Amino acid sequence: MSEQTHEYGYVYTCYDPLIRDEILGYCEKRFGKENYFIELQSEGMISQIVTVECLREVAKALDIPTVATLDSHYTCKGDADDQRILLYSQMRTTQEEQDRLRKSGEDSMAFFYLDNFYIFSPEEMAEFYTKEEIEQTLVIADMIKPTSLGRQPCLPKYNTEENVSSDQLV
Repeated sequence: MSEQTHEYGYVYTCYDPLIRDEILGYCEKRFGKENYFIELQSEGMISQIVTVECLREVAKALDIPTVATLDSHYTCKGDADDQRILLYSQMRTTQEEQDRLRKSGEDSMAFFYLDNFYIFSPEEMAEFYTKEEIEQTLVIADMIKPTSLGRQPCLPKYNTEENVSSDQLV
């Protein structure tokens, strides 16, 4: 096994190379070398940073391109509290309960205490990813073939306080 110590002091292991290579080789063969990428996702959590380093090592060893992605659940960083309120309601929990779980070392979802699940700016993306990993998203975007629903999308109709229709907002 390949074992390294990360700058945060955590030790990470990239699984048995024979098993890893067999699985990734199968996937690459199945999808085609030009269609196969290793997804890197980091919103700044230590576990993600360590995982991304491991995945970079694997990708380099197997000559598989990496692509930068985000786990965005809301558009702007300032929307984090609104997202939390929705989660508290959906999960039938409270801020107090989640704070208690976190302080006691029990499992609490990162959504309840981090504000990093929004769409990053290019500068923020550059903090976690290389230029090549970010640009790889454009390679994938160019692979997407346009499609049609065969009909107009069914969007809800509503008016805002300013009496602007939903069609005008879109």
